[in-house]
Amino acid sequence: MGYLFATQEQMDRLVDFRGAREFHLAKDRRKRDKRMSLSEAIGQFVQDGDIFAETGFSYVRSPIQAYFEMLRQKKKNLIGIGSPMSNCSYMMSFNMLAGIHLSYIGVEMRGNDKNFARAIRTKQSEILSIWSHGTMALGFKAAQLGAPFIASKQLLGTDMLKKNPYVEVI
Repeated sequence: MGYLFATQEQMDRLVDFRGAREFHLAKDRRKRDKRMSLSEAIGQFVQDGDIFAETGFSYVRSPIQAYFEMLRQKKKNLIGIGSPMSNCSYMMSFNMLAGIHLSYIGVEMRGNDKNFARAIRTKQSEILSIWSHGTMALGFKAAQLGAPFIASKQLLGTDMLKKNPYVEVI
């Protein structure tokens, strides 16, 4: 399987630590009732082309109802980040997912995810980058801190240095 690198626009959007920091500094911190239905939350907070991070592990503790709600609302061109990305096969089946940043794909007990494999093979979706579990966690930590990166030696000696457009040795 060939790995397709992200476009510069996708890279800029994914690594916009300045914009994320400005958003968090300016956000409204008043106490108010924020409860809403899942349908309202997806409608208000998930736009076509958004980048989202998958949580849980495999099919355990994943927000499957949120995926189904995104399906019902016909969200398009989404980019997923996560490990593993098995649950994104729902979105791939309906051509909702444009690309993925991942560190693992599979469900050991059931074998490889056929929807995922088909979507990548037919270029319906593309792998934008591959990470180790540890470096993906560091990427989330950097985003939380509003930093462009967190230095690490975790990928030294791996092919990920060649395959991942976001990684460089400094």
